[in-house]
Amino acid sequence: MESPFASDAVARAEKDRRLEGWKTAPRDDYKGIIPSNMLWGGRKGTGDSPPPRFRHAVRGRDADSLYYMIDLHGSSGLFHYRISERKETRLFHHAQFRSHGMAFDPDREVLVISSENRDGTAYLAVYDKEGNSKGTITGGDAMDTAPSCSMRDKGVVWFQSAGIARDRQSGHAVALGPSVVNRLSYSEGKLDTVLEDRAFDFLAPREDGRGVLYYIRRPYERSGVEAAGSIAKDAFMFPYRMLKAIFGYLNFFSTIYGREPLRSAGGPAHDPLERDLGALWLHGRMIQAANVSREESRGLVPASWQLRRRDRTGEDALVAEHVVSFDLCEDGSLFYSNGFEVFHILRDNPTSRKHDGIIEAVSAA
Repeated sequence: MESPFASDAVARAEKDRRLEGWKTAPRDDYKGIIPSNMLWGGRKGTGDSPPPRFRHAVRGRDADSLYYMIDLHGSSGLFHYRISERKETRLFHHAQFRSHGMAFDPDREVLVISSENRDGTAYLAVYDKEGNSKGTITGGDAMDTAPSCSMRDKGVVWFQSAGIARDRQSGHAVALGPSVVNRLSYSEGKLDTVLEDRAFDFLAPREDGRGVLYYIRRPYERSGVEAAGSIAKDAFMFPYRMLKAIFGYLNFFSTIYGREPLRSAGGPAHDPLERDLGALWLHGRMIQAANVSREESRGLVPASWQLRRRDRTGEDALVAEHVVSFDLCEDGSLFYSNGFEVFHILRDNPTSRKHDGIIEAVSAA
């Protein structure tokens, strides 16, 4: 499907680029030291804005109803799509709104959305099916993300949560703790931590109709803390890094004043869009997709990213490796992706379908 709102936004941006692109176009006869785009208002062209992106598509009350987020020009909007009528309805659109997951509760006909605060925390909030906020259900100095509604128990939301470490003086966030899996009965106001291990992240929990919990487990990587040996490495690399910085400084002035860099070009410059597509932000971790070979690798992420299931007795089992995203179906089957293929497991019989591009997320409707 194609979003009419996103299509119109792209068309408007392209029209603006054609009408006003002359202001930021390079001038061959320019010989001064001030860039031409600064002389014409210092404004980047509209073509520099990232394209619209779909986020967090979830099924509504029935298979004909679809809710999704769209990121566009630094803002995000919540939309509802009626598939049979090909009708899109914008429920809300806010600037500086960033979501980290969404779920639809069919029993109460509400949406549970993870929203980010300006201080770096994220909380879960409830919205009705028309997009009106009904209040928050979590809080604290943590990232509460990836909500999902239980297929077994009414009024129960599963989500992942990671505590935030902050600098004592500035208060800025410097690291995230290991992600845990929480079970919240927001009708009773009861919160339980079900999965927690300082050595692992537990991500994207989903509970099926039998009470079996599925989740992604990966090794936890410390951030903001010096690893052993990093001081010696920094001391060894200091001369090289200093020479590199001096060369970059001189190269900048040579380019600005002499209009010729000190270093000859070794080939065509990479397009910024290509560099952007080479990296993906998956479950709070940056993945350099450009460095992963589709032919040589079994997935976009390492084998340590495991899809696992835990039954009601606490028995834990491995389902698949190299898992980027997954979702459960009402018939008891599940879909998961390794970033290049989508797998469907029904009665322990997996089938797969390859995709030409990179698969960032899957959602079962």
